[in-house]
Amino acid sequence: MITCKDIIEDTFIPFLQHEIKIICSGKTIRHGKLLLACMRSHYVCFTITNNYNEPKSYEIPYPFDITVDHDNTKIIFDYTINTLCNSNYTTSNLLESNVQDKTHRFLNQHIIIDIIV
Repeated sequence: MITCKDIIEDTFIPFLQHEIKIICSGKTIRHGKLLLACMRSHYVCFTITNNYNEPKSYEIPYPFDITVDHDNTKIIFDYTINTLCNSNYTTSNLLESNVQDKTHRFLNQHIIIDIIV
């Protein structure tokens, strides 16, 4: 049985030691050299070096779906309600109607982890 930890580790192997940028809603929220990607509880933890060559750790909630681009240069974390509900229209509408005004900034978003070439 493949665990979430295995999925994250296998997905990020080609990205290690490369310059990456993490993009949400068209804005770069983090960038630097990826040193480590692992699972910690319900979060994907990244260790990235910054402009001053200092390692910094960042945590992103585990996504509803993970997609790898065909040429292994982009990973997409999907946080959309439609993906969570497996495209079930009724469940999706019920969930959206019960979502509070204040939600996590990643809800109904895609996070893109891209290798900087």
